[in-house]
Amino acid sequence: MELLAAQGRIVAALMLFIQSMTGTVGIDLPAPQIHVIPQSELAHKACGGTPCNVYGWFSNTDKRVYLAQGQDFINDPHARSVLLHELVHYTQDKMKTPTMINSCLTWKARELQAYDIQYEWLRRQHVRVTTPSFNAVLIHFENIRCPYGKTDAEAPSTH
Repeated sequence: MELLAAQGRIVAALMLFIQSMTGTVGIDLPAPQIHVIPQSELAHKACGGTPCNVYGWFSNTDKRVYLAQGQDFINDPHARSVLLHELVHYTQDKMKTPTMINSCLTWKARELQAYDIQYEWLRRQHVRVTTPSFNAVLIHFENIRCPYGKTDAEAPSTH
């Protein structure tokens, strides 16, 4: 029970940080459903069967945050930043204009915002961030979501 209470406090604190960074302070959003699943299952869900190294994912379809098992969201700031990143996508989904959800340009803008907020949170935790690893992940998912560089292709789900 103590672990669940700690997780609830962490989610609440991260949501407040996201609201402060996005100008959505004062908007009452319900806590998202968060599911911790095996990394292989998460990769299948997030990458549509294509092997990928993913640790978190927000599903636009079922509106849930999925996290890979084995991460210490309580004590590890890198793991907690993965949760933060996915909570940004949850917030984006709640605040979105319905007609703008699936374009590749919108997907990329949302992903960049999530990484910007994640970087800022890590910086405030005094954690060194290696940008190339995040850039490689972004490029990988951009190739999956927006194949052939098409800006009007459908982007079915947020990473």
